[in-house]
Amino acid sequence: MSAFVHKTIGELIKDTSTRYPKNIALISPEFGIRQTYREFYQTCQDVAKGLMAIGIKRGDNIAVWTTNIPEWTYLQCSLGMTGGVLVSVNTNY
Repeated sequence: MSAFVHKTIGELIKDTSTRYPKNIALISPEFGIRQTYREFYQTCQDVAKGLMAIGIKRGDNIAVWTTNIPEWTYLQCSLGMTGGVLVSVNTNY
């Protein structure tokens, strides 16, 4: 078994987008989204910048009540880039 990899989700997406920039990262036909890892990483960076602009910082817990939409994925990865923590709220409750 391999050793545990000490990387943040932001580092993982950055590394993957560098190694496989043209590979598909996200497909959501119902929303017309088909992004490569390069495009996905750029979107996540943009969202992370927006989160920081509104004051999100390392250690902040951000509760999200949403369904399974592409923006949830962007938010999860972008919060990882800022050091924030995603707290998912189950929409069935």
